[in-house]
Amino acid sequence: MVLFKKYNRFIYAIPDGVNCLVIAEEQKTCLRDKTGYMLEVMSSWLPNGNEELKGSGVTVLQGIYNTTTKTVYLVDLLYWDNQIFMDYPAEHRLEILVRKVEENPMLGQISEHKNGVKFRIPQIMECTRQTLEKLYYGLYTRVNTPMFDSEYNSLLRYARSKDVLEFIKMTSEEFYSEFGKLKLCASFGFDNKNEPYLKDGLGFIHKKGAYVLGYNEATIQWKDALTSYNYDTMLKYPNTAYLFYNKDKRLVTHDGYIVEEDIDNLQINQTYIFSFDGIHVNEPYAVLKNLKLCKNSPRLVWSSITDILFRTIARNNLMPYQALVNELAIQEISKDKANLFTMY
Repeated sequence: MVLFKKYNRFIYAIPDGVNCLVIAEEQKTCLRDKTGYMLEVMSSWLPNGNEELKGSGVTVLQGIYNTTTKTVYLVDLLYWDNQIFMDYPAEHRLEILVRKVEENPMLGQISEHKNGVKFRIPQIMECTRQTLEKLYYGLYTRVNTPMFDSEYNSLLRYARSKDVLEFIKMTSEEFYSEFGKLKLCASFGFDNKNEPYLKDGLGFIHKKGAYVLGYNEATIQWKDALTSYNYDTMLKYPNTAYLFYNKDKRLVTHDGYIVEEDIDNLQINQTYIFSFDGIHVNEPYAVLKNLKLCKNSPRLVWSSITDILFRTIARNNLMPYQALVNELAIQEISKDKANLFTMY
């Protein structure tokens, strides 16, 4: 089964941090996590985001907030100065977001009382075999080039200065071994200023998809032991899926796969969170083994079968890198075209 159904996608290295919404209005800027909890209130150079900027509009962006480096990595655009972009295809939203950020370089620097964090954009690329390899292995893809040693030493100095080596569990003896070089390189992505950041897996964005809050078939994550320092922590928690209980008394996925039938003790038209141990797909059914109800959920978008399959395979380390390449069903494009969509 091809997990991605041959959709054309963008790919980026997910920065380490807290998923958040950035909301600029009434001359201030707020960062809220996915539960609505306020992470920060500050000023910014986003439209209407500080006291020097007059207006009545609202700007809402999706980002990942790294509290250590005081950086928000922007990954999607919902509103910009009251203009709504949520229904635009992702390729247009990202193109506009990149242009808006590039037009205001002050967003990229911390300025006391004016811009409380750095706003950066991860390098977002057209998903080809070449770009997947580049973002999966990081700088290690250049290991045999003349500049690799100096670039690797620069990355190592950065890792030491930011005290992140303990996160990726590296020792000084590993720094110059081949495995150590691979591990360090694969642990970092780069932003639009070509500055490194600790990464927490890979993200895939459906180019034609409209914005939907949360992870779904249009925005899928991949994490494994090489690309995510947080992988071991993730494995401590069970597989979960958001499932919808419809009027026919069926638990279903977002794309219509039937998980359970003839259930009577749930509320109709309600989303629920379930844990499970494994999955077997036999269209139109998706059998989730040892399915257990966790709680109901206010979430409006429930899991697709692609999302459930992809995250289950990733977290159980069932798919090596080459199998990941094959399952992505990447449609090869010319190098020139790929560069047109390389957003940095």
